Amino acid sequence: DDAKVYGYGGLLLHDGKQMIRKEFNAYFDATPDLNYSIKNKMVMDNKVHHEALMTANNKTIMTTYFYTVVNGKISSLTFYVEP
Repeated sequence: DDAKVYGYGGLLLHDGKQMIRKEFNAYFDATPDLNYSIKNKMVMDNKVHHEALMTANNKTIMTTYFYTVVNGKISSLTFYVEP
């Protein structure tokens, strides 16, 4: 399975399912206070957009995610974190 994670501006952060899993697992392990709440979600064809509040390391931030789904799986994810 091929998947990619991009940061704001199209910067490729992670390429490939195994790398994504490794990076996300490391983040989850290092962030025991992680709390994630989806506030808004829109779906159009194979595109998904959602906005969420995320608390991590005693900070709460607004995040925005854009997913592309192919054959029922996320093929790309682009995210933006509010400053």
